[in-house]
Amino acid sequence: MKISARIVNQVVIWSLVVLVLPMIVFPQRFGTNLAKISITSILMELVFYGIVLYIFNRHTTISKISLGAVVCLGYRLVLGVLLGLLIVIMYSMDFLVSMTLALGGYLPALVFQVLVTPFILWFVLQELVFPGKGRRLQVELPKKGPMVSDDTVSVSVQPAVVSKPLDWQLSIPGSDEVDRGANMKKTDYSGANGFEKATEYIGENGSVKMAAVVDNEGLLLGSFVRGGIDAEDWSPMALLFTDENNRLLNRTGLGQSERVSLTTGDARIIVAREKVFSLMVVADRQHDEVLNVRIEQALEMIRKYTAERYSNKLFVNAEKEYA
Repeated sequence: MKISARIVNQVVIWSLVVLVLPMIVFPQRFGTNLAKISITSILMELVFYGIVLYIFNRHTTISKISLGAVVCLGYRLVLGVLLGLLIVIMYSMDFLVSMTLALGGYLPALVFQVLVTPFILWFVLQELVFPGKGRRLQVELPKKGPMVSDDTVSVSVQPAVVSKPLDWQLSIPGSDEVDRGANMKKTDYSGANGFEKATEYIGENGSVKMAAVVDNEGLLLGSFVRGGIDAEDWSPMALLFTDENNRLLNRTGLGQSERVSLTTGDARIIVAREKVFSLMVVADRQHDEVLNVRIEQALEMIRKYTAERYSNKLFVNAEKEYA
């Protein structure tokens, strides 16, 4: 397994620190005697490495712990050889004497190197001996409610659901290519009114985070939400989006807008304004073209529902009948 350059750089830097610090105090022994290299001392060193590695890798195997301890011992011996060469260069001592001191005789350096070795090699061991240890799957938890800024809309993400189209399809330009060959089966919306049916139908597209029907006073008549979005907070914005754009359009003489589409870094907001209601949809930026077809179909569903139920009544009081 390949070790990243960042990890290599960290090991090199800390190794230099471990080599330099003993050279600063050499040959002071701080009241300790010179030690002798033996099988017992090496075994004790391996046991220490094994204990440290086990503490940080409790669910691994004994063979991997043993391998990690051997790697630590090999690294510590390399540090000892390098320290011995520094002693030869700095103090012009005999080569064999310098190596003996550095590898196991000079206790201040030996103890220091043994203590820090498993920690210096921690990331290296994760890659070579304990692959996958410490790597965690990062999942973005759903956020409660939308966050709206000047150029970004943050919406919570949940797994996409499979669309269940209705058993009818409007004749919409371009929709034949999108839904060609699709088997349209009727979805059970029993107990829901026309506004709820329309928003739930749009919500069957997995990219949709919210679909809401709002009257001309900004009151919520029906909604579908996914991922913790609060439709009540969003409903007044449907009128704000269209009113602000209409104010700008009035200066150009192009008339009133029928639909507003806003695209941010990770979301798309669509507001379709009718005479008596507005339909607002918040979806992922990278949605499929079927969503546009569903929006058109939902608009027609709402038109039929309002025409059949409210007739010539004032729609401003429609929410009272809906309740």
